[in-house]
Parts: sequence; structure tokens; C-alpha cells
Amino acid sequence: MLVDIYAEPLVSQLCNVYPTNKPSISIPRMRIKAATTSYDGTTETTRYVPTSTELIRANEVTVNVTPGTNYNIYSGVTFGVKTHKINRRYSLLTQLAIEESLDGGGTESHTVDVSFRPDARDQISREFTFTDNAGNTVTGHIVAHINNQTGGVSVQVNFDTGDSTSTFECTQATFKFRFRPVGTNNGRTKVSVETELIDCFIDPELSYGVTKFS
Repeated sequence: MLVDIYAEPLVSQLCNVYPTNKPSISIPRMRIKAATTSYDGTTETTRYVPTSTELIRANEVTVNVTPGTNYNIYSGVTFGVKTHKINRRYSLLTQLAIEESLDGGGTESHTVDVSFRPDARDQISREFTFTDNAGNTVTGHIVAHINNQTGGVSVQVNFDTGDSTSTFECTQATFKFRFRPVGTNNGRTKVSVETELIDCFIDPELSYGVTKFS
């Protein structure tokens, strides 16, 4: 290939014949490397970017909130509000655990997957449906608020039972959060550019020129 583009004397000037037994040329390749430190600083992940499969940020933090209580996110993590603030763009309510009390006695547990993000006022006011033990459709109404400054989360869930004769209680709401670091490197991503060299061995006697990459 190179012989077709350049005259043979020029190829010999481009190629370095030492220390290999064939003419070679080194082609530079640049890679972007990202190193992300976790929120607690104990782990570090390194990957090449850009990537189409995941965000280059510290991992999400899963928080389980009991409805009807004043829960603070920072009470269940290893860092505090002084070093990490909630990144409101990535707050997400993902799952609800519901306990059904049957009319004839006994209980049945339900797990409802949802995908609710807070609005501009940091509130969630949404409806969802699920099927009870007898096959009836039950509608749930959830109201939640997230205080991004203090980490306080409150959740309330009510139910329209429809044709169901059971009673229902939401026992747990699962949220996922990301945080932005303040005055610390924990949770930050460091990006650097690295240059690598690819050696191409060239056989001037062949019409296509390049015979091997390494």
C-alpha cells in the first residue's frame, strides 16, 4: 500500500530498519483515558472513552426510603453533605415494594418497577398501576419530595383499590442518586490523553507493502 503511494526510495526513508529485520514504520494513535474515583475513595476504575455503553461518572447510589418517614440520604452512605451534593439531574425513583393484606387473611408482596424523576420543584407526583393477588387492577398515587441541599426525602403513597377487596401499604421506595463532589476528588473523573505507537512492518518487494501490524 505504501509502495503504491510513495516511490520506493521515499518509503525507505520513512521506515526505520532498526532493530527489526524488515523495514517498519511507527504510526501514532491517541487514546482518551478516564479514571474515576468512587465517592468513598476506596476504588478506582479506568476505561477508554468515548463509550456508548455507560456514563463516565462515579456509580449510582441506591437508597431505600420508608414511606411516611423523614429519611435523610446521607444517613445510609459513607460520605456527608459537606463533601457531596445530590446531582439533581440523575435522581430517579425506580421501584416500590407493596404489601397486600388479603380480605380472608394473609399477605402478598408486590414489587412494582417505575421510572419517575423529580420535576423542577424537586417533587414527584405520579400514578402507577399493578395487579393484586386476585387479578384486579390497583392504582397507586405517589407524592415525594427530595431536598437536594440537606438530603431529606419524604414519600407518601395512597391507593385506589377498584374492585379489589384487599388493603395495601407501600413499605419501601427505592431511589438511585448520583452526587457531585465539593472540595474532594472522591467522585471525580480524571481524563488524560495517551499516545500509543503501532509498528507496521513493510516488505518493499510486495505490491501492497504492509505485511504486519503489532
